[in-house]
Amino acid sequence: MKPSSDGVAPERALRIVVVVVALATGVGLVLLWPRWEAPELGATAADFDYVDATVTEVETIDGLDPLEQLDVRCQRVSIEVTSGVTVGESGTFLKSLIDRRTQEFEPGDRVVSAPP
Repeated sequence: MKPSSDGVAPERALRIVVVVVALATGVGLVLLWPRWEAPELGATAADFDYVDATVTEVETIDGLDPLEQLDVRCQRVSIEVTSGVTVGESGTFLKSLIDRRTQEFEPGDRVVSAPP
């Protein structure tokens, strides 16, 4: 009787694929591993203490979208801080109306902001 070779070829092919993938992963790790110090990225979101605030006034104005460099309608949003060490302080920010994915603000809206 001849010995059965069922499953030997697929098993060998699978082993070859696993070895090739493992070698490619090792080579990729060696080639792509950082060899220098990471650059300083400046202020990050973790550097800010966020506060709760309430929108006190909203004015629609003409402005320049800083990302798109287009003249667009903007909202000038005034807020009053309602939590943290800066309670009672006021601040203002601009919100471009070019991005329809974000909401438009109305007086009385509650927001989270970096302190003014």
